[in-house]
Amino acid sequence: MNLRTVGAWITAGAAFWVSLGSLDVTASGETAVRVAMLPSLAQLAASIVIAVAIGAVISTRLSDAPRAVPGAAGGEPKRTARGDSFLPLYALSILIVPYLPWLPDVVPVLRVFAGPGRALAWLIVVSQVAWSVLGTGRGRPVVVRMRAWSPLRRFLVIFAASAVLFGMAALSLAPSGFFPGGDEPHYLVITQSLLDDHDLRIENNHARQDYAAYYDAELAPHAIAPGRDGGVYSVHPIGLPLLAAPAFALGGYRGVVLLMILLAAAAAALAWRWVRRVTGSVAAATFSWSVTALSVPFLANSGTVYPEIPAALAVMTAATVGIRDAGLGDRAASGARAEPARAWRALLLGLATAALPWLHAKYAPMAAVLLGIGVWRIWRDRPASPWTRERLLAIAVVPFVCSVLAWLGVHLLIWGSPWPSAPYGGAAGTQMSVRTLVRGVPGLLVDQEYGVLSYAPALALGIVGLWSMWRAGGRARGLALEIALVLAALVGTVGAFQMWWGGTALPGRMLVSGLLMLALPVAWEFREAADRPERRAAYRLLLLIGLATSLATILVRNGAMLALGRDGISRFLEWLSPDWHLWAFAPDFIMQPTWLALAQAAIWLVAIAASAWAVGLLAARGTAARGSSRTGRGLAFLRADAGAILAVVLVTLVMPPVVGASLKPSPSPEDRSRIEMLESFDPHARPIGIRYDPFSLVDAASMPQAFAVSARPGSRTARQPTPVLLNARFALPSGRYEVELAPRTGGAETEAGLSGNLQLQAGRSGGALAEWNVDAPAGSRWQGTFDLPVDVNFVGFRASAGLEAGIGSLRVRPVRVVPNLDRVAAHEVLASLTLDRFVFLFHDGASYPETNGFWVRGSSRAIVSVVSRTGRLTTRVRLRLRSPVANTVRFEAPGLAWTTELEAGVPAEIDVEPTPLDGTLRMTISPASGFRPAELTPDNRDRRFLGCWVEVVG
Repeated sequence: MNLRTVGAWITAGAAFWVSLGSLDVTASGETAVRVAMLPSLAQLAASIVIAVAIGAVISTRLSDAPRAVPGAAGGEPKRTARGDSFLPLYALSILIVPYLPWLPDVVPVLRVFAGPGRALAWLIVVSQVAWSVLGTGRGRPVVVRMRAWSPLRRFLVIFAASAVLFGMAALSLAPSGFFPGGDEPHYLVITQSLLDDHDLRIENNHARQDYAAYYDAELAPHAIAPGRDGGVYSVHPIGLPLLAAPAFALGGYRGVVLLMILLAAAAAALAWRWVRRVTGSVAAATFSWSVTALSVPFLANSGTVYPEIPAALAVMTAATVGIRDAGLGDRAASGARAEPARAWRALLLGLATAALPWLHAKYAPMAAVLLGIGVWRIWRDRPASPWTRERLLAIAVVPFVCSVLAWLGVHLLIWGSPWPSAPYGGAAGTQMSVRTLVRGVPGLLVDQEYGVLSYAPALALGIVGLWSMWRAGGRARGLALEIALVLAALVGTVGAFQMWWGGTALPGRMLVSGLLMLALPVAWEFREAADRPERRAAYRLLLLIGLATSLATILVRNGAMLALGRDGISRFLEWLSPDWHLWAFAPDFIMQPTWLALAQAAIWLVAIAASAWAVGLLAARGTAARGSSRTGRGLAFLRADAGAILAVVLVTLVMPPVVGASLKPSPSPEDRSRIEMLESFDPHARPIGIRYDPFSLVDAASMPQAFAVSARPGSRTARQPTPVLLNARFALPSGRYEVELAPRTGGAETEAGLSGNLQLQAGRSGGALAEWNVDAPAGSRWQGTFDLPVDVNFVGFRASAGLEAGIGSLRVRPVRVVPNLDRVAAHEVLASLTLDRFVFLFHDGASYPETNGFWVRGSSRAIVSVVSRTGRLTTRVRLRLRSPVANTVRFEAPGLAWTTELEAGVPAEIDVEPTPLDGTLRMTISPASGFRPAELTPDNRDRRFLGCWVEVVG
């Protein structure tokens, strides 16, 4: 290894050492002070030594492998050390900067690289090193093999890979409790009405609570205008329910999710095949598939019950058969061949576009544009004998016209008006306006909560690629215009809605149907940059940022970052920068004035352009100094990383003086919901405690006492799934805490003091984990303590009406936090229940906690943990089960599984043992069938599908 390579591995070792540490801020009066916990200095030395040793081994192995070097005689293999491949490791030095004195206080955005995002930085840099190493090897065998495969085999491989990835994403998001949510259960209710009643009237389905099998809460119909017959009809279109009906009949809600995943995989595979045929490049097609299909908008929505995924498949089907230039990237644009029009292609074009209006009225303009492009191409290109142009045009147009007439006829039959606005009570109900385009179109692209580019910046290459195709001229220019028209029809329609983000929606859902159309311009631009290492490195960096974002949003806390609050604050940016308001520097087109959001977007564009210019200038000087015209992949990646960091720093330095007081204010450290240092607190692993103002060493074990979280009336506005005191929801690790209530100042409440009942809630539902009778004299504060046996992501308080009216502030301060490795391991806690000396923790929506026990949903699998009030469980738990109907209940615990047969009305008792290793009882309870209380008792309105009741004996 040369010195440059040794320096790269030393940087990696030091970065690994600080990555094991923790950095946070605590309030000191009106200012925020940085504090840090770091591993021992011995671990620093060991990390550097191990990193250098790993580098030496890898460098030796690489230098022993032959490589064909351009310029060698006859292209003979020549040995090389490939030190350039490890240069991206220098980018890891950004992980060390947040722990330096002074600089991170002047440029606070640098603290982001000490937060959870450091894992993403490692993922990106390691991927860049791997990409650089593979680029210096003996080719890309997978790509070479795919070139030799048949088109069907390539399609099936991409389809299978897409289906597996989409399925894994759906499984990861399933425990979150968010699905089905939003409009999903309403589409499913329409599906049930079609299957059970053979009609579209949904009033009786809601009255019977047919949705109880997959949706826990009460569900009011989404209906506005009554039908001509006075019936209640949903405002949602019927295309998706018609498509989902067979899958729901076979597998219920899960069957429909599986159908959506398969349709998404088929759409992604069609996009890959379309791009491969047009560009002639397997690498470019795979790159664009990764950019589009694996982006947060498409990946997160791939398993949801919305029209977007079927619409995406219909769009890609129409594009594949209607826009069919082949080999456009293999030759001059003017020499590309257009395949002859055929009858089956014309029929598929007509059917695919005909399906779009049935999925949603917003797709009608896009369907018309797609059909128009296909018709134009049929007229322009030579038809395959014996078909004439007129016959092919009829085959394409007739299905679309008949479908549109039938679609309008259904509206006329049900509501008495053929227009798509009829379900909303007329044109005013659609809430569309041309003026909304000024806010909606840029919001769909760059809004920090819902914009597609905010989660997948590589999608911006689609815009660059369209310009590149236009400049190429010939058929490429026409193809760029066609793609732009399709996307403009979708973006223009959706952007005109006042609720352009789609209501309760995942990021980018409103553009998912057309997102795969960007695959071709993305691939085109990637292929055009083949001889520009710096551009290729920048494009790959954008892809890696998008993939890292997808991983984080899907995997972290079961997708909690996808639960958007429509409050102008990105949950992803909150997670990425837990101790600094990074989200204040990102455009917000929902809560902010439009001019401010546009100004912020413009500042980002200028900063990106300025950093690209600066990095390009340095690259040009470096190339001139080396006397070489080509840059290695490793150096190109390092320059791209530097440019990205420079752009972020420029934005945070330039934006405050430009927008001034309009910038969202910086919150106090106590205004946070969670504190990263407390979550990972471990004084044994991080014995070095540092306080930066003034710079001094402190006792690491006492660090939790420096923190607190608080709330005041109106200080917390984020929507919560359940009402809590002052709308304050905290995420707290296992330990002991002190809660303090301060009275309001002024008014009658101040004279009366604080008096009433206060309850601690752990989880979004369930009973009280602790309870106090508050009684404090006028002007005095009240304090109490409570214990959390496990980490809980939802901690809140409920107060009686009189007490809540008198509270002026709520403050929670750690007294003792259990070190991370000593905590009781548990899944996400969605609800809790205290029974006797036991605390029951519920990890999914299959249980219904009540005062003295809990119900388990019928024909489901409930995941439950039991701990003691102090944490570890040391005694067995005796449970009593009963059911008013005969049922079979299966229990599973680590290493054990048994079945209990319940007779109607006869209780059964069982003993279960905790796990000796961590003192936790983990079990799953699975009733085979169930009942609805409303069907057993005439006066009971409870339509829940219940399996069995569980309570603690004694």
